Amino acid sequence: MSPLIGFITDTEGNFDYWKRSVDLSRVVQFSDEHPDQLQFRRSDDAGKEDIFVFGGDAFDQGPGDVRIAKALVNFKKKYPDRVILLVGNRDVNKIRLTAELGEDALDIPQPVPTYPRAPPHVEYRDFVQKVASQRGTTVDDENTRTNRLHWILEHTMSAKAAFESRRKELSILHKVPEAGISDEDVTQHFLDSVWQEDGIYLQYLQHGQVAALIGNTLFVH
Repeated sequence: MSPLIGFITDTEGNFDYWKRSVDLSRVVQFSDEHPDQLQFRRSDDAGKEDIFVFGGDAFDQGPGDVRIAKALVNFKKKYPDRVILLVGNRDVNKIRLTAELGEDALDIPQPVPTYPRAPPHVEYRDFVQKVASQRGTTVDDENTRTNRLHWILEHTMSAKAAFESRRKELSILHKVPEAGISDEDVTQHFLDSVWQEDGIYLQYLQHGQVAALIGNTLFVH
């Protein structure tokens, strides 16, 4: 039997979709010994040449970002020549966070251009003003890195659910109620995911690539 190529893409943090995709795959499966990790399904001679491609966009829309990315990166480390991690827009754009969350200006240019079907632009000052009006505070009071992160995710990354999804996943990973995960905890985790050596965004990008040519087939996000 010829080698197989397995392909999963655009999990976007949806852990249930990720699990279903792996369960349906003819190439990969979850390890019996470590059920959060991947292994190749076939162990015969033909299976030793099987390849797995993840098509990118691991993050943003559900509470599985950390667990999915860790499984993918660990699989890539174990089989560097047989596992390919492509980078998508939802992976690459996280590079922005370290710089943009360090700013304190209220009047800043839109970090992304308009594109077809894009939601209307919302200026950061207008976003903070709305929050301040709702809370009975001032714009300066609400010019925090947490509110800036909310604005970045919701209005420049089309990832409105990402902040609360990360809170939910941290509660799962740390086995504590969601109420025990503060806004600052979530914000710091987003930052650590980019600039810490073991951060999930940094690790994924370090092991990812823009394109892969396998035989006469080009894989891109």
